[in-house]
Amino acid sequence: MFGNAYREPYQAYNVPLDRIVGKVCEVSDVEYIPAPKGFYQEFFKNIVGVTHEKDAKVEEVIIRTKSQYQHGLLLTKPLHHSQEEMLPFGEHDGQCYGEVRLTIEPNRELRGRILLYGENLEVVSPQRKWNRKLSHFCFP
Repeated sequence: MFGNAYREPYQAYNVPLDRIVGKVCEVSDVEYIPAPKGFYQEFFKNIVGVTHEKDAKVEEVIIRTKSQYQHGLLLTKPLHHSQEEMLPFGEHDGQCYGEVRLTIEPNRELRGRILLYGENLEVVSPQRKWNRKLSHFCFP
């Protein structure tokens, strides 16, 4: 269930109905206002998951893969529909890696998906912003 909730740091409020614990109350005096046509296609177009973070903007994110297996996995299971391969996996500048680009609004779900790959993925750009947000996680 989605709704507007201007609270920090997110613009919308998402309530996963399957995770509600406790007694649910019925409220009958609330008017249902349907979303305008095309709202959800636009709402989800530039994000992974469901969260729009406050003041987040669509930007180019470059991700470097550090193993051929992970590169292939990322190509066959893209993080987002905007993903495109920039460099095939191979030797570049004396190192083996590949790169993909996403044009996306970074959010916590995207960061979580990147973290699932562990040390095999590196956010190359925008480096400063992402390193700050990922810095409190430890990789094996």
